Amino acid sequence: MKLLKEETNNGLMIWKINRPEAKNAVDFEVIHLFEKYLDEIENRKDIRALIITGSGGSFCSGGDLEAFHGLRTAAEARTMLLPMNKVLRRISSLSTLVITYVDGAAVGGGAELASAGDLIYVSPRTSLGFIQGKLSLTTGWGGAALAKEKVGYGRALKMLVSAERINSEKLLQTGFADGTAYTIDELIEKIDWPVSAGIIKKYKHHLKNYKVMDNMEEEAYLCSEMWESEEHHHAVESFLRKKNEGKGWKKS
Repeated sequence: MKLLKEETNNGLMIWKINRPEAKNAVDFEVIHLFEKYLDEIENRKDIRALIITGSGGSFCSGGDLEAFHGLRTAAEARTMLLPMNKVLRRISSLSTLVITYVDGAAVGGGAELASAGDLIYVSPRTSLGFIQGKLSLTTGWGGAALAKEKVGYGRALKMLVSAERINSEKLLQTGFADGTAYTIDELIEKIDWPVSAGIIKKYKHHLKNYKVMDNMEEEAYLCSEMWESEEHHHAVESFLRKKNEGKGWKKS
């Protein structure tokens, strides 16, 4: 299963992307599983918190370029961008508390997924970056709008246009990350707060800026326009060629 799900006995649900061989990249099957699990959790009143994380030492490397490289036009790109954009909007608007636990690399769409958490926890080995610009793209899943909500306009813009990978210490300093945990078990201990799911729901409804959802959706269309550019396709081909040669993508 590419997206694992489990529950604890104290009202926590854990979703773990399980594609370690692809650094937990998102493909169409993962999107479908997110949609399926969201249908379930949206109807649950007993879940106090949802933790989203990854397996095998990575959080998420974004969209699976090998799976999505066949999408050439803006219209074709939207068949992936809009569903995953909707997934992040649904995650962000859940009445349940959402915590993204970034243990390892979270790049491209992975940084966007991390941004969907109400709270973001990182491990010491975290490396997060909105590297879409290196592929001649903008964010397409709603991550820019979410980052702005998290750290403000200036810091979010710097994260986006620098396309740099940021370590856990700096993520904490900027306020993007809310805390650290060496393991998911340690995280669970840290968030064992004595409040009910109903209390959490009330606070989220009161504090959440739901207007951000419109800005998130707009990102999918902006990204799709750039997706069909020759610059983007050349950048992806170069990335895949280096990957197949075993060189990988160089860090900033």
